[in-house]
Amino acid sequence: MYQLVLVLNPSTDEKGKQTVLADVNAWFKDKEGVKSEHLGIKDLAYEIADNKKGDFWQWNIEKEDGINFKEFNLYLNRNKDIIRYLILKVKKEVNK
Repeated sequence: MYQLVLVLNPSTDEKGKQTVLADVNAWFKDKEGVKSEHLGIKDLAYEIADNKKGDFWQWNIEKEDGINFKEFNLYLNRNKDIIRYLILKVKKEVNK
């Protein structure tokens, strides 16, 4: 299971945000087990690329395969509307 958090530039227009979100969702070939959530515009702890606020989005991805993270990281790094991102591998809880 993975968790992805994106921080988008808050000054990006709605069409630009929708394009980024559609592109990110396209990386997940099988949409089953993928949940996204808009966390809202929040203050940043420090300025990033002259921004004091960021538009936060989160994805929970409950699958182990189907994502080429090397190419995905390249896309995230090159997109000018994404000011930060974090991908975490989360351990599944084992029911006892």
